[in-house]
Parts: sequence; C-alpha cells; structure tokens
Amino acid sequence: MRAGCIAAILGAGISRLALLFLWLFTSGMNNVFDTFFWPLLGFLFMPLTTIVYVLAYNPRHGLSFWGLIAVILALIVDLGTYMAGFLNGDNNRDY
Repeated sequence: MRAGCIAAILGAGISRLALLFLWLFTSGMNNVFDTFFWPLLGFLFMPLTTIVYVLAYNPRHGLSFWGLIAVILALIVDLGTYMAGFLNGDNNRDY
C-alpha cells in the first residue's frame, strides 16, 4: 500500500483551502485582481503562486524585487508538483 496519494491529496488541498480562506476572509484578492477569471485559474492550477502573489502585492507599488523572487519560487514549487507526478515512474510501467 502506498501513502503517496494521501500526501498528494493533502498537499493539493491545503494550498487551495488556504487560498479559499484568503479569498473569503480578507480583501487581498479584491485588491490584486479586478476579475474573477485569474483567481479562479490560480485556484485550479497554481494555488501557491496565487497565494504568494496576493501576499506580496502592494496596491500602491506593485511587486517589489523580493516579492517577485517569492512569486518565482512559488511558481517553481507549483510546477514541481506537476512534474513530480510525471517523473514518478508510474508512466513507465510494462503491461
């Protein structure tokens, strides 16, 4: 029995749950995004990047240098979650 699925579900769910709480209980999402479309795409595909972007964005000045570095690192982590499933080796089975 493999526990990797449980870790993947928790990892994917916790960041989306945090983004949902950020969306419902703060005004950060409304300060950063004007439409519903981009936060929805962030919720579905890149939740950690969206969370970090919302937290690093300053309405007066935009992103600072360190905020941009944080968003890029979050993007790498989000892309890494997709690549981990691809490189796991399950797609190379001999049937």
